Amino acid sequence: MVAVYIASVARGVHIIDTGGAGFDNTIAAYLVVGQKGSALLDTGYARCATRIVDVLSSVGITGPDLRYIIPTHLHLDHYGGASWLVDHYPQARVLVHEKAYRHVIDPSRLTSSVRTVYDESFLAKVGTVKPINEERVGVIHDDEVIDLGGMTLRSIYAPGHAPHHLVLLIEDVRYVVSADVFSTRYPFVSIAVPNTPPPNFDLEEALRSMRRVSELSPRLVLSAHYGTFIPSEEFFSEEAEGYVRWVRGVEELKRRGLSPEECARVVVNELERRLGGGSLHPALKNTAKISTIGTYKYLEER
Repeated sequence: MVAVYIASVARGVHIIDTGGAGFDNTIAAYLVVGQKGSALLDTGYARCATRIVDVLSSVGITGPDLRYIIPTHLHLDHYGGASWLVDHYPQARVLVHEKAYRHVIDPSRLTSSVRTVYDESFLAKVGTVKPINEERVGVIHDDEVIDLGGMTLRSIYAPGHAPHHLVLLIEDVRYVVSADVFSTRYPFVSIAVPNTPPPNFDLEEALRSMRRVSELSPRLVLSAHYGTFIPSEEFFSEEAEGYVRWVRGVEELKRRGLSPEECARVVVNELERRLGGGSLHPALKNTAKISTIGTYKYLEER
């Protein structure tokens, strides 16, 4: 039953388990329902689109009901499904930051960049993207408001993870859809891993984005990886400190002369040691590897 893949967070706000790269509870999308229509915030991978359609149908969201598809950024686990979902929802507009706009219409450079991070077997598993007609695409600016009727979204520019990264504040309840501003925290493991992927991670921008989100004083954080949590008073400072420690750790490994891939192996081994010798979940291992390589690239370009 598809109903197990969607749960209510609050009135008009729902979390959707997209199924990730074959794993549940790893990549979330969020549905916000207003009186004038609905918005889907992130979409999961391309191969997740079928599940998304089934889930939305199960809660009564049909073609005309979905007004907006808003990927927080164009990494495949957040945007991949968007170019396929537009075929199912002909009334929906895809809204992205201005730095993402041309890559939605012509994803050739995006696809090339993706192939420097993922191998072909993984891309075959999760799917890739196709162009979206520019008539279906709009730009969403920093601090822009989207009125869904009784539910209001405010876009917040939050680069660092990616230069076109947005978060969405659900103003009526002060929930923030944080995308990849903060670390990956899966509900089935105690380890948090910073999200620092190639090719454009920038620590200084990431720390500024964390501060900006903290200034919103959110009552609830809606994370892509994975789930919802009430941020403690210490949460934002601990996240910033964790990112700085992560970058310094990779910097030390790089200083020893290790390659990016060798650094990634050391990091994964250390995380497994912290788990008492157990193997990392494949999704978390993938995040750790990609984040290590992204940090290494950031350090090379400083």
